[in-house]
Amino acid sequence: MLPGLPDLDARTKGLTEMELLGFALREHPVRLFPCAADARIAQRFGSVRAAERPRRGELRPIHPRSCAELRHHPGGRVTLRGWLAATRRARTADGEWMRFLTLEDESGLAEVVLFPDVYQSDGARLVDRGPHCVTGVVEDHLGAATLRAERLW
Repeated sequence: MLPGLPDLDARTKGLTEMELLGFALREHPVRLFPCAADARIAQRFGSVRAAERPRRGELRPIHPRSCAELRHHPGGRVTLRGWLAATRRARTADGEWMRFLTLEDESGLAEVVLFPDVYQSDGARLVDRGPHCVTGVVEDHLGAATLRAERLW
């Protein structure tokens, strides 16, 4: 008979599942992994909370929303935090690179577009699956809400 082993906490279980299976069964990866953007935002603005109070003309990560809420904020500037579920790089008619992202959180999926200017300045942050923090403007694209990225934190 094997001795009983102590039960692991939810975070440890989730991290172990991600390591062994490539996905987590019990916890969403957004809850398991720290967001590197939090440290960059805190370094730049002093704190994540301070970043939510933008000065006039300054782009900051404001109005955090879940992926499912995106469709309720057409034309609004919001910040999404999500796990990179899918990505595709494409060229514009001018031959510049841009990128399409599908971010996922516990509420669902959201489509994000990084046009060439944003992709060129912030695209290097897409080296892993995340979580990623993106600020942009919500647009209606063929009846679906899409976030036009202004900054990938």
